[in-house]
Amino acid sequence: MRNSSLVRLALGVVALLLLFELLVAWQHFPVPTTIVFRARFALLAAASAAILAAWLVSVVHFPILREAFGPFGSWISGSPLRAWVAALAVFELWLGLGQFLSAEPAFPEPVALLGATALIGAICMLVASKLVRWQTAASQEPASSGSSRANRPIRALATTVAIVAAASAATYVQFAYSLPLAIAADSVAYLDISEALLRGQELPLGHYTYPYPLIVALTRLIYDHVISAAVFQHLVRIATAATIFLVLQSKSYPIAWLASLLVALDPISTSYAHTVLTESLYADFLVLLVLLTYLLATSSQATSSQLALCLAALSSWV
Repeated sequence: MRNSSLVRLALGVVALLLLFELLVAWQHFPVPTTIVFRARFALLAAASAAILAAWLVSVVHFPILREAFGPFGSWISGSPLRAWVAALAVFELWLGLGQFLSAEPAFPEPVALLGATALIGAICMLVASKLVRWQTAASQEPASSGSSRANRPIRALATTVAIVAAASAATYVQFAYSLPLAIAADSVAYLDISEALLRGQELPLGHYTYPYPLIVALTRLIYDHVISAAVFQHLVRIATAATIFLVLQSKSYPIAWLASLLVALDPISTSYAHTVLTESLYADFLVLLVLLTYLLATSSQATSSQLALCLAALSSWV
């Protein structure tokens, strides 16, 4: 998949999200309006117009965008660290705009919509930068000695074990100082639905999150206690941290172990894994979808339709 196609796809999706937000805000335009609301609306309109204009230019004559942003994009793509910093900046910029708009009730779920915009923009930036580096990797990769190649699997195995050990230590600390929690209203609902699934009773039709109670029910078949669901979520979190390293280590070893270590020791994800709530598995599967998208984007065997399907699954999950 060429960079131009990826840019067009990303700009088109982002433009649709922004125009939807703008249209709904226009339909709920408060009367009388305040200066603060008009400022927020003008900012959203300007951002939408800029993205829409960039998408139109990319469709009509892409070289214009390449000439305008090509040198800056090449500089970002030249270093994995610069690419990740730029992706983080894009993510925080759009998410900050969503937080800024969320103070006005006329804007429908700005944090969620612009959060999806932020994630799509950040992922596409990382994928585009990787495609640029991948195209020149064959000619720029230095020759490595046989001994260093032989040591790579040993180093990867040792690092994976260390990451699993770090995540397990964080889990042990969580269990040492607190018990798994299932006191929230959603937790009670999930446990009730899992009980109905186990006993073959009628399910409440008003609830829409049945896959998670099904997972809770399956864990209760092993041990009928909330601790079984918590242990399963911790295991998925540990596996996700190790997967991050295994996927990224061939591209950038420092970034791979740093990213996986941050996930392994993250106190927020560890705390969520200790509760009977969907947040833990949602975040883990979101990371796995991002890694799958990254693998498809950087594979020479992947087609545009496969990448588009993976991006669609990622967007729908968000």
